[in-house]
Amino acid sequence: MPGDTRRRRLAGLRNDVAGNRGPAGHGRRAALWAAAFAAGLGGAGLGGAGLGGAASGQPLASPPASQQALAPMADRVAAALDLDRLALVIAAEMTGLADPLSSAADGTGDAQWAQAVRRIATPDRLARGLRAGLDQAIADMGARPPAPLAEAVAFWTGDLGRRALSLQLSARVALVDPGVEAAASAAFAEAMARADPRAAQVTRLIAAADLVDPAVALSLNMGMAMLRGLRDAGGLAVPLSDDDIAAEVAAQEAQLRAQLAGWAEALLYLSCAGLTDAEVEVLIAIAASPGGRELSALADRAALVALTDVARSLGRASARGARQDQP
Repeated sequence: MPGDTRRRRLAGLRNDVAGNRGPAGHGRRAALWAAAFAAGLGGAGLGGAGLGGAASGQPLASPPASQQALAPMADRVAAALDLDRLALVIAAEMTGLADPLSSAADGTGDAQWAQAVRRIATPDRLARGLRAGLDQAIADMGARPPAPLAEAVAFWTGDLGRRALSLQLSARVALVDPGVEAAASAAFAEAMARADPRAAQVTRLIAAADLVDPAVALSLNMGMAMLRGLRDAGGLAVPLSDDDIAAEVAAQEAQLRAQLAGWAEALLYLSCAGLTDAEVEVLIAIAASPGGRELSALADRAALVALTDVARSLGRASARGARQDQP
């Protein structure tokens, strides 16, 4: 019966987290379900989200009045990152997240879980979280944000920046379809095999933007936040300490890195198809510039706050769903 299956998975999740049970590895899923969208996080900055302290999943707070003087810069950065559209894209990507306690090998097939994801990972909540993280990150810069940041913001709110960002976000939505992702990955692999200059440009862009390391860190943070939520809501028969959770999730780093590197290649190969070689060269230069790195760092902070908040709530929802399945 479904309730029996869920109870067995509650009792055995401690082993699953270590990757020792199940054909698909439910523990691996706990660490990997962020990978479907983490590589593209960073929007205009072409960056990911770095490891930081926001993984506690505490409720988001409004910035104090002392930060209001920095609001104009925050507004400009939010426009450069297109935060509202980014939130819509992330919400679409999160519809495919797997329930770590699902009886299905891929975590799908549970209408209750899908409903919980739609209820928790709303565009509005994600947008508020992204903006809260961005506001705090800009406030931490002090009264004078670095001048290169203004240059990067000007680029990403200009014609080429707008077009490149729109192509990237559209590509992320397309990659929600596993068939599209597989086709894009295959196309990139074929381009690399024939030494296509565009494939080489994509590889250089990934390196210039430092895409993979921050994306891995974001996924690890999300995995930890989800497991903390699962634990705090009584979803683990054998409670794990924060150190235990960190160790279990970190054990998946190599697998995450490979998956996210492939995802970044597919994303940028697809999104850059609408740009000329000269335009991609401009993106490479901007991504590697001091202002580009500053903008990516701000996007990192924004993503970390928004996504770990949602991840912890999803962990709690998974535990509640498991309890409700019990007769």
